[in-house]
Amino acid sequence: MLGLRECRWQPGYHGTAAPVLQPTGEISGYLTGLEADRAQLPPRVELPAVAGTVELGRFVLTSTGDHTSSVEERLTAATIAALFANAAVDQPSSGAGGIGSV
Repeated sequence: MLGLRECRWQPGYHGTAAPVLQPTGEISGYLTGLEADRAQLPPRVELPAVAGTVELGRFVLTSTGDHTSSVEERLTAATIAALFANAAVDQPSSGAGGIGSV
């Protein structure tokens, strides 16, 4: 959907200076030439997984660099991350199946 080479889950991770995919599907950070509607993702983007006011971690996305993503695709990815975070909060951690091992 986003043209990714890699997607890693980083539990408890709260980011670096990399661009961030916001819940609105927009990307914030120090960027140039990124159109709001359709654009290629930067080489690395972080997607926070937030439930309420608690950030559980981030998905670190590595782009292939050759896929143009729409704001709808980015919004879908942000929504999936939010659903993941809310489901993780609703499920008590049970060791191997807990959020840290996703």
